[in-house]
Amino acid sequence: MGLLRGNHWHYFDRNQVKQLHMSEPYPAPTSLLLVDDEQDLLDLMQIGLTAKGYKVAVSTNGDDLLDIVARTAPDAILLDLQMDGVDGSTVCHLLRHNTSTSKIPIVILSGNADIESVAHECGAHSFLQKPFSATKVDAELKRVLLMVP
Repeated sequence: MGLLRGNHWHYFDRNQVKQLHMSEPYPAPTSLLLVDDEQDLLDLMQIGLTAKGYKVAVSTNGDDLLDIVARTAPDAILLDLQMDGVDGSTVCHLLRHNTSTSKIPIVILSGNADIESVAHECGAHSFLQKPFSATKVDAELKRVLLMVP
């Protein structure tokens, strides 16, 4: 039986595989925070991304986002621009200027044609124009997470 580690294959007999399985934990799933005021979209994204192996928390507004981020410690945030209460651009600025959240990758979500400039202005790592698929979100998250040390 073989296992690819880095660029090298390592071969094991059955006893070694059992020992390897018992001694090395599986990597933890990437945790995400989805923030969008469209509940149907949140539900679909949560189902799709959970099926792809992500651990997903959701919020429908930006008002309590800093508390949620502190509680859930997400690896990345998917943030809608246009929401009731505090909008996504303001939330993005707040996250970027907070020392405990400034390094978390943020992907801005919007149907707005101006999305690229707004994402750049607020310090987001990336953006996705609505509509999009879970596969596209997954690919973008993987790309963004590779950019972050």
